Amino acid sequence: MKPGRILVLALVGLAIAGVLELRQSRSVAPTADTPTATTGAQLVELGSTSCQSCKAMHQELAKLREECGDSIAIKEIDVWRDTEAGRRYGVNVIPTQVFLDGDGREIDRHVGFLARSDIRNRFAQRGLECRR
Repeated sequence: MKPGRILVLALVGLAIAGVLELRQSRSVAPTADTPTATTGAQLVELGSTSCQSCKAMHQELAKLREECGDSIAIKEIDVWRDTEAGRRYGVNVIPTQVFLDGDGREIDRHVGFLARSDIRNRFAQRGLECRR
């Protein structure tokens, strides 16, 4: 086989391995800080207390808790204080919202501010309803 083809095959193999590793790193295993809810709907908000969008998310999540009670479990994590959580959830930009199923597996993800109506809609699309 020609050296050029070997190089191309090696690069393709590395690219495939990289994609598989990225998928693996985005799969979040349940931990002690994984929230639980009566419907299985879980949201992990990763941000900080100093970022303006994170502060706005905190206010939205407070209202969402009032509207949904414990039907959607919400966990807020300050990634500057808990750097391990940021690594575990693969956070590159804050705020990041990670949506989890009843087994703690990631089903959706959003980066940036997300209104509570959009959060509710994302869960509803998967049959997980917000109810008091």
